[in-house]
Amino acid sequence: MSTAGVSAAIPASIALVEAISGREQAQHVARAVGVMAWSAEHDSDAFSPRLGTTAVPLAKVLYTNRWLHGRDQIDVMGVPGIDEGALALTIDAYSTTGRSQAYLVSTTGEPFVTRHGLRVLPDRQRMTDSDAPLVIAADLAPVRALDAALDGIMHRYGRATATGVALAFEYPDFPR
Repeated sequence: MSTAGVSAAIPASIALVEAISGREQAQHVARAVGVMAWSAEHDSDAFSPRLGTTAVPLAKVLYTNRWLHGRDQIDVMGVPGIDEGALALTIDAYSTTGRSQAYLVSTTGEPFVTRHGLRVLPDRQRMTDSDAPLVIAADLAPVRALDAALDGIMHRYGRATATGVALAFEYPDFPR
């Protein structure tokens, strides 16, 4: 199985679970990651650059944001018990903007264990209080964390940048 965008893998993976283990198990996995509907079908062409719709947002995140703006440092607070998918999607979304680089930080700088037992070493200990770090609720499902990250990106950098990140991820649920 293969998918193109980061978030396209989520519904495709649930469809694979359904094919192997049945609808009930697929529904259980879907609830855990925050997906309401899924399918093995995915139209990557819908996310391709098109004048008047997708070209400008994609160009912002792939080119112009990197050329015309400095890169903000975004600290994402890692805490024991956090969902790995929520953490990864948040860090990846902010780092894809072309305007920021996200770093995983913790209060101690020591490794911590995620919800499913992954031991994670943060990039560094959080030493400054100048900008509040992004805090992800430990029980937030990955797809809801992506929604929250895109909303935060929209408020920080504008709709075109948030839409560009959603397009790069091939995430169909972000309003365009």
